[in-house]
Amino acid sequence: MIKAVIVDDEIAGAEVLEYLVKQYCPDIEIISIQHSVDSAIDTIKKVQPDLVFLDIEMPTGTGFDVIKNTSELNYVTIFITAYENYAIKAFKTNALDYLLKPIDIEELVNAVEKVRKKINNSKSSISNDLEEVIINSLNKNNNSNKRLAVSTFDGVIMLDTNDVIYLEADSNYTNVYMKDNKKMLISKTLKYFEDSLPNSSFFRVHKTFIINISAIVKYLNSDGGYIILSNNAKIPISRSKKNELMQKLNVL
Repeated sequence: MIKAVIVDDEIAGAEVLEYLVKQYCPDIEIISIQHSVDSAIDTIKKVQPDLVFLDIEMPTGTGFDVIKNTSELNYVTIFITAYENYAIKAFKTNALDYLLKPIDIEELVNAVEKVRKKINNSKSSISNDLEEVIINSLNKNNNSNKRLAVSTFDGVIMLDTNDVIYLEADSNYTNVYMKDNKKMLISKTLKYFEDSLPNSSFFRVHKTFIINISAIVKYLNSDGGYIILSNNAKIPISRSKKNELMQKLNVL
């Protein structure tokens, strides 16, 4: 649920807005309604909402006063007002949207959808940043190059590189094929693994594939060159990579 506060000096107007939000925006929870600038500032600081529906003109001040005095908090603003002349100033405060009274239902729903996307993107970014910090810390403190911290859709795991047979590029992701026939989709590019895995054990034989050298079972000279791995996977070798691979295998 997205926690929201309504700030409007007109009691009837606030109640109408609350009704419309409950009817047409069910994932928005109105946790407080305030009718003055001072009470709005106190409440926003106390409850720290995700969203504030903020009237502009009030007897004790303006919505801009509310924003100025709560600028340290991270919430999204939708201005609600009967006066069009405030639009430019409203957007200069980074308000996400601006709705004129009487509230149009379609415009309200569209404005809330913008809020939803902004909040979800923000949470996703924070989650990704946190995972990156965890991964960097684990890899920095890992004295062995046989284990690598990586991010999966379930969270961060420590990958035992000895159990990896080969890796396959999948757009901006990488499929990792393990000795136990397990396949994992990792949210990193193949280039990331090329830079992170020990080059004494792993080799990028193709733009799409990195193989564990110890998993090679057979080399086939047909069709430009293939290798067979311990899980019977048949992996092509780029012409430009063939000599380098042969050198690693002490064939040349």
